[in-house]
Amino acid sequence: MHQGQDVIIHCAGTLEDGYVFIDTWAGNNPLNVTVGSGQLPPGVERRLMGLTRGQRSVFTLPSAEAYGEYDPSLVFEVPAGSIPNAHDLPIGGFITVQTDAGMARLRVLSVQDGVVRFDQNHELAGRDVTFEIELVSDGTETAIDLERNAKGCSCDALRESLLGEKCCHDGHHG
Repeated sequence: MHQGQDVIIHCAGTLEDGYVFIDTWAGNNPLNVTVGSGQLPPGVERRLMGLTRGQRSVFTLPSAEAYGEYDPSLVFEVPAGSIPNAHDLPIGGFITVQTDAGMARLRVLSVQDGVVRFDQNHELAGRDVTFEIELVSDGTETAIDLERNAKGCSCDALRESLLGEKCCHDGHHG
């Protein structure tokens, strides 16, 4: 595998408390990604680089290799008067704004005393995460390979290696 290569992967990601924040197997919607493009956290990219087609890997990443450490300097304040309808902002929710550097996703922390507090950290910053990834396609398959390796289950069960549960069809997910 090389930088710039387009691949298709399945992945699931969980937090330490078991919360599943992504599971492409559940809806059978694998991700199309370009290796080295920054679409995936750095630690996931490194693990992906070591996989061959059809291979899976389960691993836990510290926050620094996943979505980054929480950075308090990314919390900032803006006068509420400079934002139209500031009182209608979704406290605890997210907004997307255009900046000189492009689009930015901000969490609205508070609107009070004429000031709006925003947090530009990724919502998973500072959290260790566990991933399971599978390299579905690296672009080198023939049509015969694709047909021979067709997979899927109508039960939409999560990967048994993540939750320790079996599929309703005799656990054939693995």
